Amino acid sequence: MTLVPLLELKSGGGHVAYEIARLLGLFGRDVYRHEGALTDKVVEGVASGVIWQLVCRGTSAQLASQFDALATALASPCCTLEELRLVGCDWPEGRRVGELLEPLCSLGRRLRVLVIAGMATASGELLPSFFERCDRLEAFAVYEL
Repeated sequence: MTLVPLLELKSGGGHVAYEIARLLGLFGRDVYRHEGALTDKVVEGVASGVIWQLVCRGTSAQLASQFDALATALASPCCTLEELRLVGCDWPEGRRVGELLEPLCSLGRRLRVLVIAGMATASGELLPSFFERCDRLEAFAVYEL
């Protein structure tokens, strides 16, 4: 067993970054999990990797107005989303589910839970490459209520 990569990460500032994040309480569930409406600040949190779990329910979630920004955030190289639940939201008409699945593919093995449900205007095909790249999914549901 070699510890060279771990030691390089630690000496390259990784340990200091971890200590700062721990001191600031950035590993608390109330920091990395968001339940509620999408706002510019929430989308920024997804793009920057601060928000790992995103749950939006109901038409007040403002998915339609934040759809493009969310898709861009999901494609960010800093995004660390593990869970995405969009249930009964205001899905924008004419937009395809694949428009969110494609950027989610960049998360690969990190994504564990994906639920897109209860939105009559959500449509489109599931991308086969999504399942190839996100092979650690523990829960997956895409359906209309």
